[in-house]
Amino acid sequence: MKKRYFTESYDQIMKVDVKSRAGAAGPAQAYEVDELDSVRPMQKPMQNFQPRGSAGDDDIPGLDEDQDVGLVTEESEPELKRPPMFKVMLLNDDYTPMEFVVHILEAFFGMNREKATQIMLVVHTEGAAVVGIFPRDIAETKSEQVNQYAQENNHPLMSTVELAD
Repeated sequence: MKKRYFTESYDQIMKVDVKSRAGAAGPAQAYEVDELDSVRPMQKPMQNFQPRGSAGDDDIPGLDEDQDVGLVTEESEPELKRPPMFKVMLLNDDYTPMEFVVHILEAFFGMNREKATQIMLVVHTEGAAVVGIFPRDIAETKSEQVNQYAQENNHPLMSTVELAD
């Protein structure tokens, strides 16, 4: 396991406040940080270790400029945004029985009988209705399941997916 070594105080490492430590007096305690970023005092303090800035950093053999020495930084959490939402639309046709549409709404969209009947009537009177709003993958899957189930039962019922406003 690769370890990094630091000579700042534990509090300074955790606060990532190395600059304010530059003028502080007192001996520096050696700490080690493992790959899991747990900080603890070293079991055997390093001999002849010079804190950053006390000797030229260019004098340390094998030190590249991209290596982290003397400073622990916290990575900020990435900002997450909500995924785009998509509407699953059920389209009316003149051949699919109303009871089958109610059954679809109950089975695939988890609606109770009353809600499914209301949505079925909207589909019947207006020609189409939104039956659910989901992230893209879920919306496409539900639409495909409805279309396949209707086809297996010899009904021309169709559903589509559209980007929600």
